[in-house]
Amino acid sequence: MAEWLNYDKTTFTDFGTMGETVPVEEGGIGGDGSTMPVDGGMGASPYAETEPDTDAMSNDPWNNMQETIFNDPELVNGSGQSVRPATGWLVCIEGPTKGVDYRLYSGYTYIGRDAAKNQVAIPDQHISSEPSARILYDVPSRKFFINETNGARNPVYLNGNLFDGRVELKAYDMIKLGNTSLLFVPLCTEKFAWEDKED
Repeated sequence: MAEWLNYDKTTFTDFGTMGETVPVEEGGIGGDGSTMPVDGGMGASPYAETEPDTDAMSNDPWNNMQETIFNDPELVNGSGQSVRPATGWLVCIEGPTKGVDYRLYSGYTYIGRDAAKNQVAIPDQHISSEPSARILYDVPSRKFFINETNGARNPVYLNGNLFDGRVELKAYDMIKLGNTSLLFVPLCTEKFAWEDKED
């Protein structure tokens, strides 16, 4: 057992090759002169020299950094530029994207069908491709507002009612456009705002 005390000279290759057996010394574990497999009878040795399974690695999403959430430019910006923090969310509870949540930001967030023109793009054919409505998070007041835009083809409802002009949004208000219903969930309120977290 003295070689175990000399860590500098003991290597895993000292214990033989997979598939071989080695004698059990008298007085040691087993102590009857029998033999035991190099892997200890517990399956393949973790130290066996095998080629890595590159196919399995390439199919593992954690190894494909181009497709993981950590490379999403909305969440991680490798250029060193600041990331726009979320101020709240719209959660689709009815419609073609039921269960999907959409981020809201400081300033205006536009809602419509065309992803090139709207931050909240919903594939509902009853919603105009042009912005139908926009939500404002006003930093000084820490309040959210909604108003229709000039591009709205169909009416927008707030809690089941038509509205004109700019209306303040409250937590869990319901916005309906076309066949889609969106639940409003604020993050920034009088209790929390990103401005409070600035260094």
